Order: sequence, then C-alpha cells, then structure tokens
Amino acid sequence: MRNPGVAFDVLPPFVAYAVARGDEEQRRAYLEQYRQRLLSLETTLPIQYPSLSDYESGTFQLKNPAI
Repeated sequence: MRNPGVAFDVLPPFVAYAVARGDEEQRRAYLEQYRQRLLSLETTLPIQYPSLSDYESGTFQLKNPAI
C-alpha cells in the first residue's frame, strides 16, 4: 500500500558483501539472489515509516517509540 503524499515506496535493500573478494561461485550466487529479488519486486513489502500523526506536535518526538 502506498503511503499518502509519497511518490514511491522504499523497499528493503539488497546487500552483497565483499563481492570483489569473493570467488566465481559466490558471485554467481549473489547474482542469482539479485535476480530473484528483481523478479519479486511486485510482492516485496515496503519499509514502514511512522506517519506525521505518530509524532508529538511541536517536539516531533515519536509518541510511542518501539523499544
């Protein structure tokens, strides 16, 4: 579901660690994982951010921060 007033949703990042240091097998595995990620973009849930109503008026501190 799109956030009202926002032009796009932010999806979780795809991270591949130490790609330049990995061997061919590791790079192929990362590429396959990335391929699967791209194929699933339509069903990937966006990162949820608090809305402005979740903040105190004037201080802009979260009303009920998750601890």
